Amino acid sequence: MAGPMALRVARVAARALPALAGLAVLVGAVRWALLGLVPYEERLDPFWFAIYTHVGWGLVGTLAAIAVLAALHLLRFGREDIRPRGPGDVLPWWSLLERLAHWAFVASFAVLLVTGLQLYLAGFGLPDALTRVMRRWHLGEPFWVTGAVVFAMWAHDAWPRRYDARWLAQGGGYLWARGRPGERAPLPAGRFNAGQKLWFWLETLGAVVMAVTGYEMRHHFTRFDDGYLTLLAAHLGAAWAFLAVVGVHFYLAVVGVRGALGGMIHGRVGRSGAQRLHPDADALKRADAR
Repeated sequence: MAGPMALRVARVAARALPALAGLAVLVGAVRWALLGLVPYEERLDPFWFAIYTHVGWGLVGTLAAIAVLAALHLLRFGREDIRPRGPGDVLPWWSLLERLAHWAFVASFAVLLVTGLQLYLAGFGLPDALTRVMRRWHLGEPFWVTGAVVFAMWAHDAWPRRYDARWLAQGGGYLWARGRPGERAPLPAGRFNAGQKLWFWLETLGAVVMAVTGYEMRHHFTRFDDGYLTLLAAHLGAAWAFLAVVGVHFYLAVVGVRGALGGMIHGRVGRSGAQRLHPDADALKRADAR
């Protein structure tokens, strides 16, 4: 019993440690790049000022565009289904640790989203008392920790593979698809397909930029000078992009793919659905080997 457990822990560490080291390098590079943009005087570059003042409208427009594209996707292709079709079609897909880390990350982001929007709107006349409460709860530490755990768990599965180019070239099977409307062409994909991998790395980059700018503003910049507004504008711009990516992720998980949300709750998907969408996944290979 101890032997297999020790081997499993060693395998997890072998994947997690290089991922965390890479994440640390990425954080350092983003911090160096962002602080190099900060003007150390009491002014704000017009580019950053435009982001700061228009990010709200940009976010509304982005979410509206996602809603329109989602509606068009449903009309043209319908909903994918990865739910188990019976007791013999059940395939374990997400471990308990992965599900706990995912939902902890979602919860920490939800708190930052609500409090961050309140702080942004504070500049447009919200009561000072509410702003103080929101600032107290706008903490990045839970987001950093849970994000690092999620990154360490999934960076290996999200690493690009040679066959991902074919998936991207055909838009995940939606472009030039044959058969009835809504039918996706079979394409090679591991546990994450190329689209999920692209979303993973975009979310990672956005999260790192938000974490770095948020940390610098909270701990190293105490007044609206010395580049504080530049960091704030970069923070809001990254949040805007992050929300756009999360919006697509939310649509696919809740509406576009039946069984995706349930799979992240109970950890199981349909084996037939996995064979259709993720034919090269290790989970399928292990199941076939039994």
